[in-house]
Amino acid sequence: MRFLFICGCGHSGTSLMLGIFANSSNVAVTRDETFALSKLSVEKFMDSVKKQVSGKTLFVEKTPRHVHYLEKICANTESEALILLRNPLDVVASLKKRGFTVEQSISRYINDNVAWQRYAKHPKVKVIRYEDLVDSSKNILADLTQRYGVDLEAGDLKRQEDSRLYFKGQGATRIEKTDGKGEAAHLALRNYQIRQKLQNMNGEWKNRLTQDESQMVMEWCAPAVQKFYSDLDLAAAA
Repeated sequence: MRFLFICGCGHSGTSLMLGIFANSSNVAVTRDETFALSKLSVEKFMDSVKKQVSGKTLFVEKTPRHVHYLEKICANTESEALILLRNPLDVVASLKKRGFTVEQSISRYINDNVAWQRYAKHPKVKVIRYEDLVDSSKNILADLTQRYGVDLEAGDLKRQEDSRLYFKGQGATRIEKTDGKGEAAHLALRNYQIRQKLQNMNGEWKNRLTQDESQMVMEWCAPAVQKFYSDLDLAAAA
């Protein structure tokens, strides 16, 4: 059984990606974020999983903060990492809605996305943009299907009918489209969003960030924008 860690800056599509894998055949997942690699070696985490899971070809875990433990992941022969990247305006706006300051949100975006860049070309690491996942889903899912050996296109269709609750360990109790304000409402909204048809949800930053805030995001995150989003005119939008 191979192990895949989905990670990256939060609010970049990691939960959505987990939902696709969770509904694919021959895949086992944990529907809670474990933060396991901050406490355990990859080997010890894998041993604990193998005592509980068998008969699957792939086990998937999703904790965005595991992006800071890629050295551990890449050193193990059975594990890989799938990293999600999203444009900074929408990530910062989403984090601001959660209650973080714009400065805190920008700092997290920069730190989390700097963490993986020296591993970007490592054979055990795959980086995909949220924008490509939702706008070119057929191509992206076909590529990931070939890479990981599981049918993610079928998983994506099944995901939309999934009635299981995610993030129960973090306190989730329901599936509901909420305003996302407060932890309970946020978890309910995440459970709602994880089941929605793939579509580009970018642009909400225009309603959540002031002009000064959007300009701050673009200035502080300029290196990431220039490196990963040269094909999108984010500067003009801001």
